[in-house]
Amino acid sequence: MTGELEDIVLVKPGEREPVSRIPKLTAKITDFMFRNEQVRVGQLELKGSASVRDPRARPGGRYQLSTIRASIADVTWPITTPGRLDVLTAVPGGGTLAVSGMLRPPPAPSQLALRLRDLDLDAWNRFLPIAARLSGRGEADLRISEPLAAGVPTRVSGTIA
Repeated sequence: MTGELEDIVLVKPGEREPVSRIPKLTAKITDFMFRNEQVRVGQLELKGSASVRDPRARPGGRYQLSTIRASIADVTWPITTPGRLDVLTAVPGGGTLAVSGMLRPPPAPSQLALRLRDLDLDAWNRFLPIAARLSGRGEADLRISEPLAAGVPTRVSGTIA
């Protein structure tokens, strides 16, 4: 299946101003199966961009461009065959997020890396559960190298700055 979506507008219930505008999103999926609570995707590719409203701006405020490129290949859940994951996106407010790696069926270790670069921390203050303010730029380089399975705790190593 191949598809292209254009001029998508997302609006919160009860509001009139869009939260996001997606000018174009292309998707391609092959060998998709969902049966008995198991999922298999032979290939999924997504490419596009979105303008996301800055949550700090007043109504009618500025929109920030965010791009996404994602690809997964031979992925199953639960993990029963080796698969590949590769996602790169611009983060609204500034920065990039990349997730990539190999998924392998347990007990073999899966290897995943998450890299967050140049994140504007001020844009994320509204999610803090305490009365504190963050400012500056954030970075993270996190890795998982162990078996992944539902209900099994996973250790993450790396750095956050």
